[in-house]
Amino acid sequence: MSVQQTIKLKQAELLQAADPPVRCQLLVDLLELYIKIPSPDSEAYMQELKELAPVTSNDRFKGWALFYEGIEHRQHSQMPAAINLITQALDLFKQLGDDNSEAMVALNLGICYRNIGKYNEALSYYNQALEHAANTNNKSLLSSAHNNSGNVYMLNGNYAAALHSQLSALRIRREIDDKPGMAASLRNIGNLFFKQKHHAQALQNYQESLQLSTELNDVMGIAASTYNLGVIFDRNGEMEHALESYLRAYHLYKQLNVLGPLAIVMNSLGIIHKKLGKQEEAGKWSTEAITTSIKAGDRHGEGFARTYHAQLLKEQGLYAKAIAEAEAAVAIYQEIGSKDNLNTAYLVISEAYEALGNTAKALQAYKAFHQTDAEVLGKDASERLTQLNFQHEMERKEAVHKATEDMLHNILPVPIANRILRGDKQIADMFEQVSVFFCDIAGFTKLSQNIAPTELVNILNDIFSEFDRLAVKHGLEKIKTIGDSYMAVAGIPSPLHDHAERAAAFALDVLACMQQYRLNTGRALEIRAGLHCG
Repeated sequence: MSVQQTIKLKQAELLQAADPPVRCQLLVDLLELYIKIPSPDSEAYMQELKELAPVTSNDRFKGWALFYEGIEHRQHSQMPAAINLITQALDLFKQLGDDNSEAMVALNLGICYRNIGKYNEALSYYNQALEHAANTNNKSLLSSAHNNSGNVYMLNGNYAAALHSQLSALRIRREIDDKPGMAASLRNIGNLFFKQKHHAQALQNYQESLQLSTELNDVMGIAASTYNLGVIFDRNGEMEHALESYLRAYHLYKQLNVLGPLAIVMNSLGIIHKKLGKQEEAGKWSTEAITTSIKAGDRHGEGFARTYHAQLLKEQGLYAKAIAEAEAAVAIYQEIGSKDNLNTAYLVISEAYEALGNTAKALQAYKAFHQTDAEVLGKDASERLTQLNFQHEMERKEAVHKATEDMLHNILPVPIANRILRGDKQIADMFEQVSVFFCDIAGFTKLSQNIAPTELVNILNDIFSEFDRLAVKHGLEKIKTIGDSYMAVAGIPSPLHDHAERAAAFALDVLACMQQYRLNTGRALEIRAGLHCG
């Protein structure tokens, strides 16, 4: 079930709920879903929770009311208010000793600190989230904490640690079949490969992410992956395709009113218009990107926008303005401890000073560029990234092989399954002497009309599981079950001189088992069984 479908289901339940505690729980459930898909609708639910929680005298609901009010402030880029409210919620959940709630709240507090460029504080809260999520084995929160840690490591220029965290998140999300989370992880891994100039691997991750987000109708995910593909088109010189992707991402983010990503797209639109020779439009997009980043309270985004605005100014020959803008970007990066794009800002400063004839300052800035570039893109960093990716691919292939092996062993005799796994294409063996047991349940059609499907499946599972145990006991190989029919053979796939005796002993145990089996109603079940040797 998609997030949108779950939201509609919860909304329908809320319409029928009158009891305050029940309504509060449904409001909490809805608001948790709206974190994944931001919407203006969430504000009304937050207000109701804020008003209703005190009525219940339940501290847990009070904590969630504080938390989701803080989330509303964060979505409106009001970070001080958001941090204040979410911190109050965290303190309340600590008093309650609620690990899951502490993990969720600490994770989102970390996001607030990341948004204002306080990366050490962000990592501290992410580590708290990891600890509390591990205590309850909450894999969803564990993967989110790994994912967000990876994002901060990337901003710090520690790409190996970032990839390790993102791969941990992806591994867990695949395990729990969290498709929206998988899409986000694939995008983040693609970003890391892109920054290391492994464009083919980046493209593969972006395409997988877009496919998943499209299947889920996840507008935020579609916007992010579309933008990422635009970056690849841009880098490959496919300008028209890049512009088309950027504009589509821009309109999607505008529709969602998500300012941080919107500013990044505006910045790229400025760059692409510059490449297309449309200098005036490029300047407008670039300036708007800075303004939007400031509105969003996104310090790294502001530094990113100023860096590329400085590039535009430099190429227009406005060297003094370019230096001022790039130095402002460097100051932001140093303030928040980010090395991501810091090298680009230094390069702009160096080239602008060189154009002005100030070789001393040009050399000084170039040395800073070279040092930063080597730290984040050097041989050691690249080799570590490649090593981690190779390890991940091996683990992924092993997981696929193990799943295939388990499936074959579940439906085929072990020797036959092993032969298929070794590569045998056609298996057609002849056995001169075997004994075949077969049975079905008498009156099964009538029985199936009078009980629920789930109960019927449970009955068959109970019966056939016991038959499987008896087959192992007597050395028979189960061949198949179809509906209420069960078939097993003695003498296949390994010949047995006493196949008939084994099959007969198995049949007698099966009959004895069924004589003791009773439905919940107390009714017995009869079976028809047969043996054939030859």
